[in-house]
Amino acid sequence: KQSYVLASSLVDVTAIRLRTLDNYGNTVTRIHELEAIGDATGPTHTFIAQQNYNKQSYVLPSAVVDLTDIRLRTLDNYGNTVTRIHELEAIGDATGPTHTFIAQQNYNKQSYVLPSAVVDLTDIRLRTLDNYGNTVTRIHELEAIGDATGPSHTFIALQNYNKQSYVLDSVVSDLTDIRLRTLDNYGNTVTRIHELEAIGDATGPSHTFIAQQNYSRQTFVLSALVSNVTDIKLRTLDNYGNTVTRIHEFGAEAIADGPSYVFSALQSNALQNYTFADSSARIFRFKVFDNFGNTQTIARDISLNSTLCLAGKWDMDELSWNGSAGEVIDSSGSNHNGTAINGALTKNVASAVPGSPGTCGYGSFDGINDYVALPNFPDLTESFTISAWIKPHVINKDQRIYVDDENNSGGFAFSLGDGGNGRLRFFSRQVSPVSIDTQSAVIPLADQWYFVTAVHDSINKTRQIFVNGQPQQLTSGSTVSVYSGTWGSDPGMASIGGETNNAGSEAVPNWRFDGDIDEVRIYHQALTQTEIQAVMADTHPCISLLDHFQIQHDGQGISCAAEPVSVAAHAIDHSVVSSYAGSILLNTNSGKGSWNLVSGNGTFVDATANDGLANYSFDASDNGVAQFSLDYTEGASPINISVSDSGIVDDDTEGLLSFAPSGFVITASPLANPPPSPVNDPLPAQTAGSNFNFSITAFGQTPANPQCGVIESYTGIKPVNFWSNYSNPTTGTLTPTINTQSIAATEVASTPQNITFNNGQAQVIAKYKDVGAIQIALKDADLSAHSNIIQGASNNFVVKPADFVTTVTGNPAAASASGAVFKKAGESFQLQVDVLDAEGDRTPNYGNETVAETLRVKSSQLMAPVGGRNGVDGAGTLANNSAFVAVVPGQFENTTTSFSEVGIIRLQTEVGDGDYLGAGNITGTETANVGRFIPDRFQISSNNPSFRNGDSSWGCGFSYQSQPFEFATGLNPQLTLTALSETGTPTFNYAASFWKLSTSLSNRDYVNQLAGVSAVLTADKTSASVSLTGINDFSDGQGLLTISGDQLSYVKAAAIPSANDAPFDADVKLSIPVSDLTDSDGVCVDADNDGICEAYNSTNISGTQLRWGRWFVENVLGSELENLDLLATAEYFDGSMFQLNSADSCSATISGWIPPTLTAYTDNLAPGETLLTQSVMSSGLLPFVLSAPGEGNDGSLLFTLPTPAWMFYDYDGNGTADGASATVTFGVYKGKKPVIYWRQKFGN
Repeated sequence: KQSYVLASSLVDVTAIRLRTLDNYGNTVTRIHELEAIGDATGPTHTFIAQQNYNKQSYVLPSAVVDLTDIRLRTLDNYGNTVTRIHELEAIGDATGPTHTFIAQQNYNKQSYVLPSAVVDLTDIRLRTLDNYGNTVTRIHELEAIGDATGPSHTFIALQNYNKQSYVLDSVVSDLTDIRLRTLDNYGNTVTRIHELEAIGDATGPSHTFIAQQNYSRQTFVLSALVSNVTDIKLRTLDNYGNTVTRIHEFGAEAIADGPSYVFSALQSNALQNYTFADSSARIFRFKVFDNFGNTQTIARDISLNSTLCLAGKWDMDELSWNGSAGEVIDSSGSNHNGTAINGALTKNVASAVPGSPGTCGYGSFDGINDYVALPNFPDLTESFTISAWIKPHVINKDQRIYVDDENNSGGFAFSLGDGGNGRLRFFSRQVSPVSIDTQSAVIPLADQWYFVTAVHDSINKTRQIFVNGQPQQLTSGSTVSVYSGTWGSDPGMASIGGETNNAGSEAVPNWRFDGDIDEVRIYHQALTQTEIQAVMADTHPCISLLDHFQIQHDGQGISCAAEPVSVAAHAIDHSVVSSYAGSILLNTNSGKGSWNLVSGNGTFVDATANDGLANYSFDASDNGVAQFSLDYTEGASPINISVSDSGIVDDDTEGLLSFAPSGFVITASPLANPPPSPVNDPLPAQTAGSNFNFSITAFGQTPANPQCGVIESYTGIKPVNFWSNYSNPTTGTLTPTINTQSIAATEVASTPQNITFNNGQAQVIAKYKDVGAIQIALKDADLSAHSNIIQGASNNFVVKPADFVTTVTGNPAAASASGAVFKKAGESFQLQVDVLDAEGDRTPNYGNETVAETLRVKSSQLMAPVGGRNGVDGAGTLANNSAFVAVVPGQFENTTTSFSEVGIIRLQTEVGDGDYLGAGNITGTETANVGRFIPDRFQISSNNPSFRNGDSSWGCGFSYQSQPFEFATGLNPQLTLTALSETGTPTFNYAASFWKLSTSLSNRDYVNQLAGVSAVLTADKTSASVSLTGINDFSDGQGLLTISGDQLSYVKAAAIPSANDAPFDADVKLSIPVSDLTDSDGVCVDADNDGICEAYNSTNISGTQLRWGRWFVENVLGSELENLDLLATAEYFDGSMFQLNSADSCSATISGWIPPTLTAYTDNLAPGETLLTQSVMSSGLLPFVLSAPGEGNDGSLLFTLPTPAWMFYDYDGNGTADGASATVTFGVYKGKKPVIYWRQKFGN
């Protein structure tokens, strides 16, 4: 152990550096700072470490208290992150002799010589001081310098990764230790001293850099010759001077790929945070400097792949919006809070994912001027993803889902309806193409939730659109659209749900979203489909949407009877919060009364009888509603019951509750005597215009009879005043009737009518010819006959419509596929719905409810085609099926609804949300047939047809001009025709008898697309046919038209070729005119949906090479005693001359081949005296042999090739193409061949 004492004169020292010597005498040094430490700030304990490498434990004494930190001071050899200061001193008896060496305070190499008395030394350790001056020591091995104790050997390691062996020579003996010096490639812990040097040629260029002896950062520049380097290694000396070297990687510095940030760390152990500016990067490289100024740096990659990087997340779960700045909370942590503009609202009635966890609340936009402004949201110019749940009320217009294009200057938007009804668009003004749309209406139905996503990948310059996690086909032709240019930005404000008020001409309803939007998220990266599906599936617990409580009672209580009271948890729109599971306090506010639980699955406690208080904790199964009864035998009257949950209270719409000794009780059925307690037989929901009975009972106590119950003495004809109270709606124009007499709408206006009571009870017949929630109240008009006013009221009960009658304007009511056309699929039509009572009269209050009830029309059944699809969802849902407006009270009109399929349907209307004021649905009368609906247009596509060479009998790899050629087997033209609705979705029902397109394609034509070709393209369709398949099911709305048997030919333009007749490849366009692609209803192909019928062309059909060909035959002559050989040669014109067509081995084997003719016999040669034999054609050569006619049969004949006609040529120059011919002469001596020079050489 060594100590280093600074001179006492050293004062005001802020940092001391300790330069250490290499353990093995190398001059490499490292500079460390040494800190002068004062008194410890807490108790200090010394732990004795054993001088071995085993794991050791250190136990603090029990007396140690109030200990906040323990530090163990250690040294980190290579600048890795030091997370804790370690202060462990290795103390104990030395295992061998100890020597103290005093290091000089200079930078020179120093040696320490052991005394000669040191013997039997097995290991030498050097004990050093900690860099910061503590007494902590570190044990290092020290090499005893001097003569080696044994022989030394050098081993050359091969530069590979195979295991290698090194053999000592046989003279090595008495060896007690062997040290092997090795290189450690990447700084792993060396547990022994290895001294193996890797000797051999370097595997790449080698450079030596001399480091300056200072502490500044140094840069080493590679020579320009270094190229294609995949890795660079820096070979350095060990920090403590060992000759062992380490390999480190260092980077070739260049301009950074992304933004660079420099953070200054405080000289503190506290956790420190560094905030990055918005970035689309997913990998960051964090480069740190050594804490004490060493030039060594460390680079670390920080991956952000574990979670998606949110730029903004707007859950829209706020209870309400009122236009306050920042009220639409960004829960991503980026603080990009939004502001609801022009009355945008929140709702939670029908979430995209109901329940909790779910998607909870959502934003509701009126499509006129609502939107959410995002004043501080940054421009998105790198990769990003926008996702949201949307529920549009209409699927047309140019509805902005998210937009950052306030000035129409370089911005972008994600919207619905721009490219056509139900289509999504993703546009950016500074790239090409500017817009991409989905090919079809991917949002086919209004008033349904869809999860939509727009993905921008700036690296690959692509855009994608997803619906419900699935990639959509785009107008670019695939699900991925590539763009050119640079993604731009707009200087204006971004917004959700519509263009801003500053958007100029676009700050109008057409560019505002009409419907609901939820869970808007923006990510700083292009998400994958898997990631998008995970976002779609994401839910969260719903915050309480509770706004208030609603209390219901009849307003009249009897002191000796339990009074029914109901409590419902309500949202701001008065809908029931079915998920409410909080606790409420019931309070009569008079200090009197006892409570009981009538219905509910939660926990009820009335701790003290008759104090007016009770507590109830709702259970989730209560669905937000609980029933109680109140016993109120004494105390002030009337009372105002209150319900509260912390600061949330009831809305006080129930009114006061008065108690009297007696009164009237209204029940749905006659009351039993003795009656139950509590009396709980409320009037159920009724049907408008239908009679219903209810029972009136005189109930309570009288001076003559203090027993609580039915007052049987109340008998005979009694004058009773009736009146009604409007609950929901709160006003009306009609009132109920009691025993056919209309009653008043107020107590003041009420008049008595005689009601007969029998032993305290009476039955009456009521009817209400309107709808809504009402209450019927009554009192005894004879005030003088009783000690108190006998009065009472029913519960609030719902009266719902009896029927919805739907009328369709202009409907021909077709009965079959041959019936008259009504509308195109997806085309809007007009209908009216009358909301009627049971007597057929309109109910004027429908739609005036506090939360207005709406209507929803649907296709109740598909009448034809049988087995077809009832709309795109199969459930008969119509587009814009809730878009009704009131025409007159009780009558509503919809002009924008549409049916998405082909066929004939029937319609039925029901309550918009399927539940009229909690009383259930009403399904109206089904209409007669509605239709016939036809497609809006056709979409057409084709396969890639290809020609074969020649016809089926032709086996060569080309075709001749004028030779018919056909389509290759399996590659005949096939046209796929898809019937589409107006919104671009396929109409599956365009099939069977509803398929109206002719299959003949009789006007099809083939057109040559080559320029500079003399030949004329012709087509022979006489033996052709067109088949139609795939129309006998209702699975896709497609029919496959296959053309078979067409024969084409490039006909020779003249009997002699020209330069334009060089060989060429066929290039043909198949053209189908509009007339062939228009069905009997006038539906036609309209690919761009501009209302103009289009022809269809399948272009660039190829597959065969055309050659201008002919036969060539030379005249032959010879003895009549010998056979004559004759050779017909197939030739083609190469643009300048004829060449042997060596590819032709087929012309003599074609179907319809006619053997050559022998005519024009002369002299003594007669027919039959010579016979013609044809050999096999090969490589363009067709050999013939004419047999010897025999002695005396000399003469000539004409040999002619009559086929094929496409090999004819104008041989005689008369302008007419003829078959090739030659003169064959027998009986003429050929003579010797003309020879100019002839030399004959003899020898081997």
